[in-house]
Amino acid sequence: MRPAAQRQQEETAHASPSSPVSVLIAAAQAVVRSGYRHILEQAGDHVAGEATNTPDLLACAEDSAVAVVLLDLFLPPMGGLDATRRLAQMSTPPCLLLFAASSDGDLASRALDAGALGFISRDSEPETVVEAVRVVAKGRPFLTHDIMQQVALQRVSSRSGTLASLSTREFEIFRLIAEGKPVPEIARLLELSPRSVANYQTHIKRKLRLTTTAELVHLAIRRGVIRISEA
Repeated sequence: MRPAAQRQQEETAHASPSSPVSVLIAAAQAVVRSGYRHILEQAGDHVAGEATNTPDLLACAEDSAVAVVLLDLFLPPMGGLDATRRLAQMSTPPCLLLFAASSDGDLASRALDAGALGFISRDSEPETVVEAVRVVAKGRPFLTHDIMQQVALQRVSSRSGTLASLSTREFEIFRLIAEGKPVPEIARLLELSPRSVANYQTHIKRKLRLTTTAELVHLAIRRGVIRISEA
């Protein structure tokens, strides 16, 4: 990865080095949104808006021409991965930078596969957040060194019995089950039949070698897929 100073000298379609980056922050928690707003505005960038859920995010992104969407991977109700795929299909999609409480390589890999340009931990230093926003605003990928290493390891070790073995759809259902959502609600959110969701649930448990939903929840907590307050 090249130094930040060199990257900031490169021309891009979304932002020039001398102009502030326009950012839309999408996170359910007010403290997270305000924290990122403070960091970015202190650095001279512009926060064009905030969203607290995926429908609001999609509506805001359609109505405002922002360069970057700073997006919680677990934004309710559909999740940041689903929102990322939908945003990436826009006629002029914003650059997507996802974050999560965990810096798990599998989560970062899924974010990149869905269409994100970057992924950071929610605990990243302010300087890292600002650099990440400015790098992805130029259409360039951004991962910290430790996350980059984890992504590389995850991509060569996807095996049965791990979260990496789940398909994108299976992972979304895994997350929603772990959050305690009932089958009918998951079916409604993902536009599936309840029977299909129930079949996915059985298949997911078999893949992960789990026998109970409690074991599934504990795995999700250990891997940072859900926060303890959500379980």
